[in-house]
Amino acid sequence: MQEAGVADFEVDSWYAMFVPAKTPKPVIDKLNRALNAVVQEPAIHDKLLAQGSEGVGSAPEALGKVVGARVDEAGKTGEGRQHQGGVIHER
Repeated sequence: MQEAGVADFEVDSWYAMFVPAKTPKPVIDKLNRALNAVVQEPAIHDKLLAQGSEGVGSAPEALGKVVGARVDEAGKTGEGRQHQGGVIHER
């Protein structure tokens, strides 16, 4: 983008799994453990690397911080949503 005259332009991509707002924490934790295990499986890890990606598992709170930072960068939270501490809440 610098060649096009746009300075300080950053592009990245990531995938995440989201669940409904009132999903019980034990269910979230179980899904999180399973997904973290899957991205570390050698076959999955190798396929992701071959596509130029890296499987990185993290805690739900870490994802909340990433999403919150992206929302803050965009300068808007979207109609009917409220951003607080890395988590987007339905109003």
